[in-house]
Amino acid sequence: MKKLISLSLSAMLALGLAACSGQSDELVLTMGELALPDSGEATVDTVAQAVSDSLGGGFETVQVGTGDNSVSVGLSSTGVGDLASKADSGDEEAVAEWQALADSVTSVCSTIRSDLDDAGLNDMSIAFTVTNDLDSDYVLLTVQDGSVVFDVLDGFPGVDF
Repeated sequence: MKKLISLSLSAMLALGLAACSGQSDELVLTMGELALPDSGEATVDTVAQAVSDSLGGGFETVQVGTGDNSVSVGLSSTGVGDLASKADSGDEEAVAEWQALADSVTSVCSTIRSDLDDAGLNDMSIAFTVTNDLDSDYVLLTVQDGSVVFDVLDGFPGVDF
């Protein structure tokens, strides 16, 4: 028996605010229903498939992978590197668009983290990475278990070098 878990109200609100503010929703991550297997039947592969099936939005490349008790989602799209560069240089429209992108990825990751916990899968980790479309080795944003670990505009939140 599969447990259907819908997108949380906070995730819908964050996505709705981005859409209503006039920002481009081209690079906003969305999520439909997440059909997780019961915790006794769940494996990283079945969770990864459920995550893959639930994702939508404007990203051209969505790659879902697995590791030891973890699911990773790699995202990229034409223009994401240029968007980050413009945002980093202070272009206000690009900053707003980047923030909508980062907020949507964080919100979806947080929702999945919460859904995993609700399904009794507390020990499984979920991570999202947005990479530069011109050089996939260049990471622009990393969100793990609902927390931003790295944002190219902010560096490593909470870490002073």
